[in-house]
Amino acid sequence: MYQRAPWPKFRATLLGQNVLCQKLDRGGAQCRNVSTLVHHLISPRVRPDLFVDPGNCVALCAHCHPPDEGTPHWRPGVDFVLTQFRLPSFVQASH
Repeated sequence: MYQRAPWPKFRATLLGQNVLCQKLDRGGAQCRNVSTLVHHLISPRVRPDLFVDPGNCVALCAHCHPPDEGTPHWRPGVDFVLTQFRLPSFVQASH
């Protein structure tokens, strides 16, 4: 799945719009490292339909990326900041 379209463009767009790691520490402070990885909250093995869903993905640095396949227990605003994602202007959303 990671070698096929639309993953490379989705990954680049998500990382470009979430430059800092989205992980929050226990005190609520956001990690200040540059994000380099896209992590799926619900593993694509469990929900392949959410593979390129920005609501299921967070941009993380290597240090904050968990070894687990998915972290469905993570909560926005508690464990991570909300993912920012806008389609590039040249992409037309279907209606």
